[in-house]
Amino acid sequence: MPQTNDIPAPTLVAPTQGLTIDPTVVTFRWEDVGDDLEYVLQVAADANFDEVLLDLNVGEAVECTVPDLFTEDDVTYHWRVRARRSGEDAWGPFSEPTQFTIETLEAAPAGPSSPARPDREEDLGPAPGLLKSVAVEVAAEVTGEEEYYEMEEELGVEHENVGVGQILGFVASIIVTLALMIIFVFNIVNVSEQRTLEARVATGDYPELRQAEADATNKLTQYEILNDDEAVYRIPVNRAMELMVQDARTDTVRTYSSELQLRPGN
Repeated sequence: MPQTNDIPAPTLVAPTQGLTIDPTVVTFRWEDVGDDLEYVLQVAADANFDEVLLDLNVGEAVECTVPDLFTEDDVTYHWRVRARRSGEDAWGPFSEPTQFTIETLEAAPAGPSSPARPDREEDLGPAPGLLKSVAVEVAAEVTGEEEYYEMEEELGVEHENVGVGQILGFVASIIVTLALMIIFVFNIVNVSEQRTLEARVATGDYPELRQAEADATNKLTQYEILNDDEAVYRIPVNRAMELMVQDARTDTVRTYSSELQLRPGN
């Protein structure tokens, strides 16, 4: 059979190298290597494929299920796949062979279905079953009705003759614990949001705030001419404080503001 290297060898997906599988139904899968290709699946009892048990053209499918081909346990088989373009005679190279072992799995013993138990895994976890069993236990303890004892048996709950107060106390403690956990998580979220907000302010995410801070700094630290005709100027706050101290030492009573009228000698 002619062969071409224009078509890549498929990559085998399952069964993987060294896998042990049940022989009842074996599904072989591989990756698609191109459009308009058909594949041949080979299964052999030896690594050299001298004893080929299955040589099947599966068309364009990239998987093939083989039932009832493997009848003996603890036997290792090998499989591979190659492809060709539809309507052509030349096949691409085979994939690297992969081996697997057949072993019949023991079936679980048949028996009556066991009742649901709250400690088994459920879709929503064990909590719903636990609460339901507690509710039935409380109802049986309070009313003494036979139907609630029957419900306990259906749920797989053994009646413990526990006092109603103890049961309700247990339920209340669970509720309180859950409430405290919710409050704790809520506080953590609030603190995290507050810190994030403070960090944003500290890193200057608000241009208006930065501008206001810059204007205030300029007014406190810079000289400025407010009215040149009337000789009104703004001076740094440190200089204004020095002038106030000087006047206080000379017992001169004056009123100062951020706008001072400078006189010779100041």
